[in-house]
Amino acid sequence: MIKAIINLLTSIIQKIPIKKCLEDKNLGELFLKEFPSNSESCIFLRDYDISDPFPSSSFDAIENFMNKWDNTEHIFFNRKLEKIRRNLVNKIKNFITELSLLIRPLPNNINFYTTELKYADIASDEVLLKEKNMIKNLNKIATKIYECHQKLTKEVRKLLNS
Repeated sequence: MIKAIINLLTSIIQKIPIKKCLEDKNLGELFLKEFPSNSESCIFLRDYDISDPFPSSSFDAIENFMNKWDNTEHIFFNRKLEKIRRNLVNKIKNFITELSLLIRPLPNNINFYTTELKYADIASDEVLLKEKNMIKNLNKIATKIYECHQKLTKEVRKLLNS
């Protein structure tokens, strides 16, 4: 009787890592679907200079990821994947917070954002320098987000192919 209970418990315990791995694979597939490398948001993060006007749709996948993936249902059991996911979420939060201080819709097209000061012609040199530094910093953050996204994508693909 004891041997049967031990065998049952052993078989249950052995299935736990498989279940966790399967859940991570499902979560990884969802990540690749919802925030693919060829999304407008990834291209924006990789290539765009925030000092130029840009379409508001550039943020769709970024905002979707931040809103959906910052909760316990989207935590990877794999520690390496989870560390990268958490880092990506934090970088995106920081980026959106910093960006929100600087952008506004274009006056003639609300589907585009700009970082141009509304009254740049009367702004002080100090304000203009501060804005320039903020834009430079945002471009760096965007690049770091893209790199982190690519790292998570690579690790998810490794998991899916194992």
